[in-house]
Amino acid sequence: MRRLKAVAATAGLAMLPLGLSAALPSQAVATVERSNVQQSAPASPADCVYYLSLAGYTITPARVSACNAGDGLNCWVRLMNTGVSNYHAANACRLL
Repeated sequence: MRRLKAVAATAGLAMLPLGLSAALPSQAVATVERSNVQQSAPASPADCVYYLSLAGYTITPARVSACNAGDGLNCWVRLMNTGVSNYHAANACRLL
């Protein structure tokens, strides 16, 4: 039993130079995992317009207005009325 305690203590001390706490290794690992998560910027009407341009649509004032409409359903209906396909309108409006 003494050997196990000695090994555990040595392993705990070996982790200290890495900035990990020997007493709370699960919290140290959780902190490392959270730091690898990339935060993306909030979506905006500009993302909707940019998506439409990448999809090959001409950017018209009506399409910009649809992207600025706010909620997804209103945006989707307005984009469909300008000739944007259902698929592209749904994707563009999800970016709001």
